[in-house]
Amino acid sequence: MAFRRQLQHSGLPNSRTANVGDDGDGPSARSESIREPAEESVRGVVSIMQAELDSLFEQTLELRHRIRKLRRTLRKFLVTKNSSRGRQSRKLHHSRAAASRANGHKIRTLHELLERACRIALMEAGGEASIEQIQSLIVRRDSFSFDALDDEPLAAIARTLQMMIQTGEVRCLSSEDGSQLRYAIAAR
Repeated sequence: MAFRRQLQHSGLPNSRTANVGDDGDGPSARSESIREPAEESVRGVVSIMQAELDSLFEQTLELRHRIRKLRRTLRKFLVTKNSSRGRQSRKLHHSRAAASRANGHKIRTLHELLERACRIALMEAGGEASIEQIQSLIVRRDSFSFDALDDEPLAAIARTLQMMIQTGEVRCLSSEDGSQLRYAIAAR
């Protein structure tokens, strides 16, 4: 399309309007003279593109060679590193397992201490109390430090009382209007 516009503006006749019976100076001779430089330009562009493609192919081969070399070096490095690292890895695994056991022991210990503090608070309250009363009795007696917990004190006490209900040690009572739960020591 753009070539036709250039052709029309150049003053050369369009191939559609060319007369068939013209002599050598006519439109067909002119179109031949136009075609030759255009074909030469296309050949030039093709050779430039081929040279660029060859260059890119050479670069690709070089990059692949360098990647292979780097991978080999990395494998050698990892093999030598892992032989000395195996002992360190085992030590690290053992220390993590020990830390996990210690953390589990700490949680169990905290739970047992809070359970004991709740039991003492319920006995001190006469065998029946709300969560808020249990918390205030625990704080007053200083029988448990809530600072060691990640949870809020009331949530931790409620969870502990729920576990004590499941074991049958405590039972849950609701007030007459149902607005407040009270907990009582279960009769054995």
